[in-house]
Amino acid sequence: MESWVGKRLGKVQIESLVGRGGAAEVYLGTHTTLGRKVAVKILRHLSDEHSDALDRFEREARAVAKLRHSNIVQVHDFDTIDGNPYLVMEYIDGPSLSKYVRALHQNKGRLPLDQVVQLIRAVASALQYAHNNRVIHRDVKPGNILLTSPSRLIEVGKPLPEDFEPVLTDFGLVRFMDSHRQTTTGHIAGTPAYMSPEQSRGEASDGRADVYSLGVVLYELLSGDVPFDGESTVSILLKQVTEPPPPIPGLSPLVQNVIDRALAKDVRNRFQTPLEFANALSAAAAGETKDYAPTLQFDAATLDLPPADLPLAKTEEPERVEQPLKRSTRWVPIVLLSVTAVALGSFFVVNGLPSSPTKDATPTPSSASLLATDTLIPVASTSTYTATPPSGPIGIVRFQNGSAIADQISVITQSMPAPPPGGQYELWLLGGDERISIGAFIPDSNGRIEFAYSDPDGANLISRFDKFEITFEPSGDTDPESSGLIAYSFTLPEEGMMHVRYLLSAFSATPNDNALMQGLYANIKQIAELAKEMQTAFEGGDQASVRQKAETALNLIVGAKSADYKDWNGDGKIEPRDSYGLLFSGSEVGYIQAVLTETGVTMTTADATEYMLANGEVVTTCTQNLSHWTPDLRALLLTILNSTSEAETSESIRALVTLTDQMLNGIDADNNGK
Repeated sequence: MESWVGKRLGKVQIESLVGRGGAAEVYLGTHTTLGRKVAVKILRHLSDEHSDALDRFEREARAVAKLRHSNIVQVHDFDTIDGNPYLVMEYIDGPSLSKYVRALHQNKGRLPLDQVVQLIRAVASALQYAHNNRVIHRDVKPGNILLTSPSRLIEVGKPLPEDFEPVLTDFGLVRFMDSHRQTTTGHIAGTPAYMSPEQSRGEASDGRADVYSLGVVLYELLSGDVPFDGESTVSILLKQVTEPPPPIPGLSPLVQNVIDRALAKDVRNRFQTPLEFANALSAAAAGETKDYAPTLQFDAATLDLPPADLPLAKTEEPERVEQPLKRSTRWVPIVLLSVTAVALGSFFVVNGLPSSPTKDATPTPSSASLLATDTLIPVASTSTYTATPPSGPIGIVRFQNGSAIADQISVITQSMPAPPPGGQYELWLLGGDERISIGAFIPDSNGRIEFAYSDPDGANLISRFDKFEITFEPSGDTDPESSGLIAYSFTLPEEGMMHVRYLLSAFSATPNDNALMQGLYANIKQIAELAKEMQTAFEGGDQASVRQKAETALNLIVGAKSADYKDWNGDGKIEPRDSYGLLFSGSEVGYIQAVLTETGVTMTTADATEYMLANGEVVTTCTQNLSHWTPDLRALLLTILNSTSEAETSESIRALVTLTDQMLNGIDADNNGK
């Protein structure tokens, strides 16, 4: 990952790294012409391959740069360097609201109500101004609100001065980060704990989504916690869509009513503008009674509309935006082969390696650079072995499918230094208290080796292991224990792997705790098989079998919590007996949205690897294609179940077979035969 410290971007000299996330890096710099400190945010995931995304970034950056409001961070400039878009922004010398209130709440403290009202009113003013200028934030949260004061520096753990000001940052950043994949419904963009129900469902949203997010911020300031939390991103999104926020004990009923309306699930029942929300909160805090009855109808002309290319949220099923579908063959194996691949960095080669290593040798630091771990290497003082570590990654370890899901690991190295005379390397997997060897090896003269390991019981290795070690061992060593002489050690990123495991190992909300990718692939494969069986049954004149299989396929799509999960053919049975479904239904989001969500979160974790980022794009593209095709699949099955025309049924079954084949195997979009 390239560092920009010490480099120059346009007229800005980069001085230090302030923070790094899965999608952007923030640097502190000096604008050489203006002679003042600025913040530089460099976005990742956009490149020349996504020229449409770069064009959109430029259009939207211009819109945000025009915003002039005391509670909005000023954007001074924007450009791209090496395909990476960046923003040059006003530097705010103060903590985020997130850091400030976290420390306050940990000490059982709360902001005084008058300061809460002051803060919410200022942020609402910023949002109202932005909406009036056709810009929507989409990620309002304490982490995007900075605290400053003209009288003194605001410090975490100390009271706020009376003249404090909240400053809202990252306007439009969600759209910048996701501009090349957010133009369709079905993609989650934002922070789950602060996300509106319509965003949680992957639908188009308008300024009222910002009202909801600001309502969550208000709830957190008054209660000390967000209204909806959970073990996984999907569980949080479900609560956003289906559960009412828990009442805050001891809170004034007038203020509670304001919170309840700000967090209304239906956008029509919510405050329609940030200013309306702020006015209601001010009145409630002052003890004034107002009528907060739901607004059941609204006129779009009275709303602060988003830009022309950002559709308003609809109360009906959102319109699907057609996009070119990208080819990706056998997409589930791609995920298993690539998302969890690990690039092996430069080795830590030790001095003083004995021909027969001992585990109780004195730890001695090496003269080589330790790039992957701070582990000290036990070595003896006799004989000497030195080698120059190669620059850059020296190999890849991949989880992949063998006889079961992720039950194999393959290893490929290149440019790897030879082990010491009389020695060999051994690769170990570690997880919890478990350690297993997957093989000893000696690279060839080019430093290359390829080998694979399969779990003898077909167990999912992703669920068990999260660390790799390569050790020096004596040639021909048969000791099942490691020598302890570590040449290389790498731990998979903890936060990212949690979400990868939801995708590839287990997910508690699904039948049998199936992994999301496993369940998604199995459902689509079964529906494709049912389509072919329906075609055979129809050609044989077996209409009853056609309807029975159509019922099973439709119920696999809608899920057991859907009102459409029922006995479609009237035989007194519902098949299958249980289904998580492909689509959002009832209290479950379905496999498609769950995969999109967990993949998106994996890519935006602070410790996301280059493989998580690159292959997350592949997963997102493939799953978005499914989100386009599945409504058409559902419509074809409904036609088959309800049709009284053999010609119509025949045509629908043929279309069904074609559609399910492309859902399972992709399409040859460039017509090159592959």
